[in-house]
Amino acid sequence: RIRYVEVSGKGGHITGLPLYYRLTPEETLAEISERWLQLTLRSNPHMADAQYFGWPPFHRFGLNAGIICASLGLQVTDIESLIAYPEQWLPRFAEAEARYPEARAACDFFRNEYLPMRPANRERLTNAFRDKIVQFSTDPLLSRQFGAKVPGIDWEEVDAEGLTVLLDFSRETNTELRRFKMLWLFDYFFSWLKTRGRRSYPMALMIDEFASMTQKVFSGENPFAVEMAEFIQEYLRNSNIWLTVAHQSIEQLDEQLRNTVFSLGTYLFGRAPVPEARILADVLFKRDPMRVKHYRKVWGKIDPPPYSSRYGYSHYDSDLWLRMPQYPYFVLDTEPEYMSLEDQQEEAANLIAELGPFRFLCRPALREGEVSQSVIP
Repeated sequence: RIRYVEVSGKGGHITGLPLYYRLTPEETLAEISERWLQLTLRSNPHMADAQYFGWPPFHRFGLNAGIICASLGLQVTDIESLIAYPEQWLPRFAEAEARYPEARAACDFFRNEYLPMRPANRERLTNAFRDKIVQFSTDPLLSRQFGAKVPGIDWEEVDAEGLTVLLDFSRETNTELRRFKMLWLFDYFFSWLKTRGRRSYPMALMIDEFASMTQKVFSGENPFAVEMAEFIQEYLRNSNIWLTVAHQSIEQLDEQLRNTVFSLGTYLFGRAPVPEARILADVLFKRDPMRVKHYRKVWGKIDPPPYSSRYGYSHYDSDLWLRMPQYPYFVLDTEPEYMSLEDQQEEAANLIAELGPFRFLCRPALREGEVSQSVIP
């Protein structure tokens, strides 16, 4: 019932993680090729800011090269040869066109544009792409893993047999490579999920150390946040998926991804430092603009009766004056002093910051589409 996958491959068993794979017969070669390119962008969102040596040339060359490989049953590990010796690939271009007529545009790109280029222009076009694939060709372990013909995990089998799949990334010490593999496996699962449709029984997905899958993006759009928003908002309910994500600190996520995570129904959290607690309090605790902080006393004063040098005090006034308390001020009324929204947020943040060991707060989902307005211990 349990499938254990040691993702680094250092334990002696290598699980295939091919970049070009076909999930359904209806998939086009461009869709197969595009998956890895978009995955690389999510792993390195700052590529989008480099227009001349970043995403545009990487995408242009990578899309055409991926279409050629997908049509011939090759993998990214074979593209180094295509970059260096495109002339030797002319027979393969003809074979690709014969197998899949949709590959003709990619073959024409290499025959009519790439081949006539001067070496300097070729290098400029392929520089970003080569930087991303060099590890696949130089590391024998990665070459076997990403050069495999089919993925080592069959999600359809997992779903049909009710298996539990444990993906262990603990031995993957390279931070960037660990992020890429986590994204690859999530993307592979998500791509399969889009073909699964809704089934009567649920499938649970649990992601620990969720922040390891992303980098903070301080300006512009975070591609991974966009994908997660699509996954949560469109596919969780429709495909009957139970999603749990765990992270050490909400500050590990940029604002866009943070808001996406907060859209999940149930949130469970423990003690956090005050800056992070303020973020949690702002989102999870309901604030009431009419909440009364305290009631302020409104004081009144009784003036002495008027005195006339001719008549003195009138009989009525003198009786009233004698009955007055010695202190002439008294509480006339009370009026509410409202607690500001900022003070309410600070109160909630202190509640989070002062939680003891093994004490947690929960903002629960009550039912489908409805979230509780209260936070409970």
